[in-house]
Amino acid sequence: MNWSNIKSFQTTGFKISGNSDTVYFLDDDGAGNLRRYSLVGGVRTYANNTQGTIDYNSGALTISSLNVSSVENIRGSVSTVIEITTTPESNDVVPVRGQVLEIDTSNSTVFVEADTFVGGSSDAGVGYTTTSSYTSTSSNY
Repeated sequence: MNWSNIKSFQTTGFKISGNSDTVYFLDDDGAGNLRRYSLVGGVRTYANNTQGTIDYNSGALTISSLNVSSVENIRGSVSTVIEITTTPESNDVVPVRGQVLEIDTSNSTVFVEADTFVGGSSDAGVGYTTTSSYTSTSSNY
Protein backbone atom coordinates (compact mmCIF):
# COMPACT_ATOMS: atom_id res chain seq x y z
CA MET A 1 0.00 0.00 0.00
CA ASN A 2 1.19 3.49 -0.61
CA TRP A 3 0.08 6.88 0.70
CA SER A 4 2.26 9.95 0.40
CA ASN A 5 3.00 12.49 3.13
CA ILE A 6 0.88 11.09 5.93
CA LYS A 7 1.26 11.94 9.59
CA SER A 8 -0.81 9.27 11.36
CA PHE A 9 -2.22 5.78 10.78
CA GLN A 10 -4.86 3.58 12.49
CA THR A 11 -7.16 0.66 11.65
CA THR A 12 -10.47 -0.81 12.69
CA GLY A 13 -10.56 -4.00 14.77
CA PHE A 14 -9.62 -7.54 13.86
CA LYS A 15 -8.81 -10.86 15.50
CA ILE A 16 -5.73 -12.97 14.81
CA SER A 17 -5.28 -16.71 14.49
CA GLY A 18 -4.71 -18.40 17.83
CA ASN A 19 -6.53 -15.71 19.84
CA SER A 20 -10.25 -15.53 19.11
CA ASP A 21 -11.06 -13.53 22.26
CA THR A 22 -8.98 -10.38 21.74
CA VAL A 23 -9.80 -7.60 19.27
CA TYR A 24 -6.66 -5.91 17.96
CA PHE A 25 -6.01 -2.65 16.14
CA LEU A 26 -2.97 -1.09 14.46
CA ASP A 27 -1.63 2.43 14.93
CA ASP A 28 1.69 4.18 14.45
CA ASP A 29 4.08 5.61 17.01
CA GLY A 30 5.00 8.74 15.04
CA ALA A 31 8.49 7.36 14.40
CA GLY A 32 7.59 4.97 11.57
CA ASN A 33 6.64 1.87 13.58
CA LEU A 34 3.24 0.17 13.29
CA ARG A 35 1.99 -1.21 16.59
CA ARG A 36 -0.65 -3.86 17.34
CA TYR A 37 -2.75 -3.19 20.42
CA SER A 38 -5.97 -4.14 22.18
CA LEU A 39 -8.16 -2.10 24.49
CA VAL A 40 -8.10 -3.27 28.12
CA GLY A 41 -10.49 -1.22 30.25
CA GLY A 42 -10.41 1.50 27.57
CA VAL A 43 -6.59 1.71 27.69
CA ARG A 44 -4.37 0.77 24.74
CA THR A 45 -2.32 -2.29 25.65
CA TYR A 46 0.41 -2.95 23.10
CA ALA A 47 1.06 -6.56 22.11
CA ASN A 48 3.64 -5.76 19.42
CA ASN A 49 5.43 -2.41 19.06
CA THR A 50 7.09 -3.47 15.78
CA GLN A 51 4.20 -5.03 13.83
CA GLY A 52 5.41 -3.18 10.74
CA THR A 53 6.75 0.08 9.41
CA ILE A 54 5.46 3.18 7.66
CA ASP A 55 7.50 5.70 5.70
CA TYR A 56 5.69 9.01 6.23
CA ASN A 57 7.26 10.66 3.17
CA SER A 58 6.72 7.95 0.56
CA GLY A 59 3.71 6.37 2.26
CA ALA A 60 5.20 2.87 1.95
CA LEU A 61 3.52 0.56 4.45
CA THR A 62 4.83 -2.86 5.55
CA ILE A 63 2.88 -5.09 7.95
CA SER A 64 4.95 -7.97 9.34
CA SER A 65 3.68 -11.48 9.98
CA LEU A 66 0.02 -10.87 10.83
CA ASN A 67 -2.50 -13.69 10.31
CA VAL A 68 -5.97 -12.08 10.54
CA SER A 69 -8.72 -14.61 11.26
CA SER A 70 -11.73 -12.23 11.32
CA VAL A 71 -12.65 -8.56 11.22
CA GLU A 72 -14.94 -6.65 13.54
CA ASN A 73 -18.12 -4.80 12.69
CA ILE A 74 -17.58 -1.21 11.58
CA ARG A 75 -20.00 1.43 12.90
CA GLY A 76 -22.46 -1.32 13.84
CA SER A 77 -22.46 -3.01 10.43
CA VAL A 78 -20.98 -6.37 9.48
CA SER A 79 -17.74 -5.88 7.59
CA THR A 80 -15.38 -8.00 5.53
CA VAL A 81 -12.55 -5.45 5.47
CA ILE A 82 -10.20 -3.69 7.84
CA GLU A 83 -10.51 0.05 7.39
CA ILE A 84 -7.33 2.10 7.42
CA THR A 85 -7.53 5.73 8.45
CA THR A 86 -4.68 8.12 7.77
CA THR A 87 -4.27 11.82 8.34
CA PRO A 88 -2.47 13.63 5.51
CA GLU A 89 0.33 16.08 6.24
CA SER A 90 -1.52 18.58 4.03
CA ASN A 91 -5.22 19.05 3.33
CA ASP A 92 -4.47 19.33 -0.41
CA VAL A 93 -4.99 15.90 -2.02
CA VAL A 94 -3.85 15.60 -5.64
CA PRO A 95 -3.80 12.18 -7.40
CA VAL A 96 -0.61 11.00 -9.07
CA ARG A 97 -0.44 8.93 -12.29
CA GLY A 98 -4.23 8.73 -12.61
CA GLN A 99 -4.64 6.88 -9.31
CA VAL A 100 -8.18 6.82 -7.93
CA LEU A 101 -9.01 7.71 -4.36
CA GLU A 102 -12.44 6.73 -3.08
CA ILE A 103 -13.67 8.71 -0.10
CA ASP A 104 -16.57 7.28 1.90
CA THR A 105 -18.44 10.56 2.34
CA SER A 106 -21.41 8.99 4.12
CA ASN A 107 -19.11 7.85 6.94
CA SER A 108 -16.77 10.83 6.89
CA THR A 109 -16.51 13.80 9.18
CA VAL A 110 -15.06 16.94 7.64
CA PHE A 111 -13.32 19.61 9.69
CA VAL A 112 -12.41 22.84 7.92
CA GLU A 113 -9.18 24.50 9.01
CA ALA A 114 -6.51 26.73 7.52
CA ASP A 115 -3.83 24.83 5.64
CA THR A 116 -0.53 25.40 7.46
CA PHE A 117 1.50 22.97 5.35
CA VAL A 118 4.69 24.54 4.03
CA GLY A 119 3.45 24.40 0.41
CA GLY A 120 -0.08 25.53 1.22
CA SER A 121 -1.40 29.03 0.82
CA SER A 122 -4.74 30.80 0.52
CA ASP A 123 -4.74 30.11 -3.23
CA ALA A 124 -3.63 26.47 -3.01
CA GLY A 125 -5.16 24.47 -5.83
CA VAL A 126 -6.36 27.58 -7.67
CA GLY A 127 -5.54 27.28 -11.35
CA TYR A 128 -4.59 23.60 -11.02
CA THR A 129 -5.67 21.75 -14.14
CA THR A 130 -6.07 18.02 -14.39
CA THR A 131 -5.95 16.00 -17.56
CA SER A 132 -7.97 12.95 -18.37
CA SER A 133 -6.91 9.81 -20.19
CA TYR A 134 -10.55 9.29 -21.25
CA THR A 135 -11.13 9.85 -24.95
CA SER A 136 -14.63 10.42 -26.23
CA THR A 137 -15.66 9.29 -29.68
CA SER A 138 -18.98 9.85 -31.29
CA SER A 139 -20.67 7.92 -34.05
CA ASN A 140 -23.73 8.62 -36.13
CA TYR A 141 -26.11 5.70 -36.33
